[in-house]
Amino acid sequence: MIAVDTRIFGTDAYLFDNDIKVSSKGDIELLQAYDNLAQSLRHRLTTERGFLSYNKNYGIDLALFLGRKNLVEKQEMLKFAVIQSLIEEPRIQSIDDIQVYQDTNNSTILYATVIVTPINAQDKLSINLVYPWYTTNQTEWVADEEQTSTSRTSVNTSYDIHSVVGVWISASPHYTYNNQRQAIISGTNYYMPSGSFFGKTITLSTPLPSTFTNTFVTYNRYTV
Repeated sequence: MIAVDTRIFGTDAYLFDNDIKVSSKGDIELLQAYDNLAQSLRHRLTTERGFLSYNKNYGIDLALFLGRKNLVEKQEMLKFAVIQSLIEEPRIQSIDDIQVYQDTNNSTILYATVIVTPINAQDKLSINLVYPWYTTNQTEWVADEEQTSTSRTSVNTSYDIHSVVGVWISASPHYTYNNQRQAIISGTNYYMPSGSFFGKTITLSTPLPSTFTNTFVTYNRYTV
């Protein structure tokens, strides 16, 4: 096995559950060489692109695939996002394999295994990642956002969508909320029963009366 040059791959604090890990003696534990590279890649591949103010290109576009119904398409989007991010990492010379698969017991979770070859190395590095459907502290409730439809079956929103509660015609009151923020609904929800969304665009299940209809949209948005 060829010796690893720690100057290339760096040294950094060992993070566990996003906290700095401290030894029993009170010292900050460090990661070096491949271990530090692996930790760096995990952070890169699980950080929303644009989240770091000092490096807007760092990370991947999580909002583009989280929450999508089409799981096959979602897996391919995740693969592409991972590749695009890894290309920017100067400490790897090749991306050898990316496998994305769904949790057999929980359809809201995707797993990814990424295999890369670090620069000046013959050994490969394998990284396992978990992508939940969403992270609760990265979403925010948006109620009764007023939007004019762009067609009888399409409505845009102001923010990237995590999930949709519904779309109603704004001409008539349609629902109230109980103390659990659950909607008590009356009137026609044009999103149900089989609407979909992508980014900031909602495709309705039931067509609206006209192309440019004033609507109320209630949804969860990404805050990252």
